[in-house]
Amino acid sequence: MARETGCALLNIKKDQLEVVEVPGLFMKRFWVSQTVRNADYVINVPKMKVHRMTYVTFGLKNLGVGGHTDDQKEIMHRIGSYPVLSNEEMDRGSGLDHNIVAINLAYHVDLTVVDGLYAQEGPGAPLTGVCVPSGVLIAGYDRVGVDAVASTVMGVDPAIVPHLTLAHTAGLGEYDLNKLELTGVPLQDLRCSFKPAIDLHPERFAPPGVEVVIGRACYACLGIWPISWNGTRQTWPNWRR
Repeated sequence: MARETGCALLNIKKDQLEVVEVPGLFMKRFWVSQTVRNADYVINVPKMKVHRMTYVTFGLKNLGVGGHTDDQKEIMHRIGSYPVLSNEEMDRGSGLDHNIVAINLAYHVDLTVVDGLYAQEGPGAPLTGVCVPSGVLIAGYDRVGVDAVASTVMGVDPAIVPHLTLAHTAGLGEYDLNKLELTGVPLQDLRCSFKPAIDLHPERFAPPGVEVVIGRACYACLGIWPISWNGTRQTWPNWRR
């Protein structure tokens, strides 16, 4: 298709990079793509999926994780990183949620098109979820608003998705559907309930005699809970026994 249209394809992870400083909570400096950052018009086309660390993943996370180098990805997710989150910070979102917003501050996005023609749901998503032929396309100029609509279509209240509320606070867009101008198919005709990527009560699956203490674990921490999915029920993998 690129050859037929004369379009140039670019792996932005191998693009010429530049350092950008942003007012992030944890990461304040990013190596970002010069081509994307300096483009006249940026169109972000994410897939529609639930996610075991951020509830859902659409435009904000697509750019947040895909818009920088692989070397930064581990730092971006902040798994096992210090300093630990305060209770107030954890109530607002995980380290990953904060970093998603931070890197979005480094890029302008003119149009977001969420590709939900085939979506993904269920435990293990977005790596080992189940394909769902949703037949939905969601597009708009407000990157937060588009993600909020997509989240609602999947049955997830945007108000509980930390990186959406944090992005709104940072001035990136609006997550309140009552403040958005919606056109096309009525939202109530599209809304459904996608199976979540994780079980929020993993203590139910602990082996006999094992007490699970979750405390104030955030959704990202629960998302790396060592429970596998065998298609019918959740079980402890052998290597954890």
